[in-house]
Amino acid sequence: MLNRRCGARASLLFAAAGLVCSIAFLSPATVASESLNIQQASIRSSTLGTSTEGRAIELITISSDPENADRRPALLIVAGIDATHHTGILVARDLATRLAAEHADLLATTTVYIVPLLNPDADARRTQRPIGAFDLRSVPKPIDLDRDRRFDEDGPNDLNDDGYITQMRVRNPAPGSGLVATHVPHEDDPRLMRPADAGKGETPLYAILIEGVDDDGDGRIAEDPVGGIDLSRHFPYLWDEFDPVTGDYPIEVSEAKAIADWMLEQSNIIAVLAYGPHDTLSKLPVDGRFDSSRRVPLGIETADKADYERVQKAFIDATGLKEAEGRSNEGTFHGWTYAHLGLFSFSTPLWSTPTLASAEAAADEPAAPAESAPDEETAERLSLAEIQSMIAVYESGSESEQAELMQRFSTLPKEEQDRIMAIASGEADPLSAAPPAPPAADPPRSARRGSAPKGEAAWLAYADERGEGFVDWQPFDHPQLGEVEIGGFVPGFKMNAPSDQITAISEQQSAFIGELLSMFGSVTVDATSSRHLGAGVYQIGLRLHNPGKLATRPAIADKTRRLPPIIVRPQLDRESIITGDPAARIERIGPGASEDFIWTVRTAGREIDIRISVPETGDQTITITLPEGN
Repeated sequence: MLNRRCGARASLLFAAAGLVCSIAFLSPATVASESLNIQQASIRSSTLGTSTEGRAIELITISSDPENADRRPALLIVAGIDATHHTGILVARDLATRLAAEHADLLATTTVYIVPLLNPDADARRTQRPIGAFDLRSVPKPIDLDRDRRFDEDGPNDLNDDGYITQMRVRNPAPGSGLVATHVPHEDDPRLMRPADAGKGETPLYAILIEGVDDDGDGRIAEDPVGGIDLSRHFPYLWDEFDPVTGDYPIEVSEAKAIADWMLEQSNIIAVLAYGPHDTLSKLPVDGRFDSSRRVPLGIETADKADYERVQKAFIDATGLKEAEGRSNEGTFHGWTYAHLGLFSFSTPLWSTPTLASAEAAADEPAAPAESAPDEETAERLSLAEIQSMIAVYESGSESEQAELMQRFSTLPKEEQDRIMAIASGEADPLSAAPPAPPAADPPRSARRGSAPKGEAAWLAYADERGEGFVDWQPFDHPQLGEVEIGGFVPGFKMNAPSDQITAISEQQSAFIGELLSMFGSVTVDATSSRHLGAGVYQIGLRLHNPGKLATRPAIADKTRRLPPIIVRPQLDRESIITGDPAARIERIGPGASEDFIWTVRTAGREIDIRISVPETGDQTITITLPEGN
């Protein structure tokens, strides 16, 4: 049964198109891959590689000089890592021609690469019915999730024949059903469910599980769906080795390998912008925190925070997007490009409903005076990796690190303090001992952090306003469970903007990208000097300057060391250089900063060439004319 808010005319129209009306904003007419105007001199389309099922992975290069595009500082935009986020795919495709038309001046000195759909196999299943039966984050691969030596034999079922997979809720599940009640109706709207709060004495009433039956007779429902590797968690940044959907090893699938191989050959990429369900722009990643090895950042380096704040301001100024739901960043593409490749890396979901943003802002207002409100960051649930990092600092950190740790520990809620002490004592994480809630049809990754989904009431109000996106709970006689109810949010609804907003989002992104390109750091020669010291000996000097609003590369690059440093070499043999480094090296130049180089040299010539090697943009040579002798 279709959502009761969908009109009959709309229902027939989108049923004929192979879609349900609840996701009418993703109709094929809207999402068809418009052909690029390859005849434009600034746009070139090529193939990055092929997918697991043999589909081409497109790479679009935008530059005023395509032949030299790879030798100019570049921005890489990647969409469709999670193909559920179709808004990102649409915007990425639209940006190709939009950027070429609107930023020709910037494209005279910079390059933009766009991979509009990294996961084409998942996207090919986007309109298959029932929608939601296939996880569009996943690259297809049979996985035995229930470990019965059979593959993909017990997936979700469209029990009420409405064309998509939602949820089932079972009130007071019977003993022997294998279900445990964990949820209660939400106080804002009984159509919403939330985990019962045992601390407040709440008794759970409902078990929540995905729509389906026990197809393989093992007593469990929809526990072994069509398998696949979650491409959004498949990169070697804080990769989860124990979850089968993250792959047998990072970058296992051809989609990930294609982009990784290509990026490792590209030294000119300055920044990466991913379009997907992760947010590092509306809310910046934490800075100065690391995993248990004290080497891998859980967010960004503290030295990079100022640059990220500048980019965040440019993003919010261009888009107005101050609030957005985001997932955890473990295994993400943008996490890998930052922590492993040493690049400025950002991710945005591109869109959040105005209702959601206003509702969350109101919910965040403190009931008590502002000075007594808990800090937003310390109020968050810590990840297990963060706790392990804290324990490592406590056991082997310096005195200053330990003092900083204890200060932070004292600001945490008592529940988190008790949790940390339990883990430090060798006990299991108390959160992992709690009965897990069955997966929702479109679960936010933030639910993995142990907190209830945020803004659900606002999303429901938005669905009511649009007349789509949520299916009211309806009774159903389940063949194994008896009386249940089927309903909930439609898969993909909360992740994708309506089609009538795509153009506006593209315009906002074009404005932001233009500003981001103009912020790129660069290495310019600000001044030179020369002085005759007598007897063919000269003192020469050179000042390098970064006129950009960002550093020439992020601070994390000092640790990743993927690229060599900037090298400044006087073109003289070593015996002619009396003082000064024959090959001076600097890792980075901060925004607006300068670096001076001084040499004392002996030469009979009248000119000295200085070669400046910048890995991102290549070599340049500056000639210093020597003064006449006294």
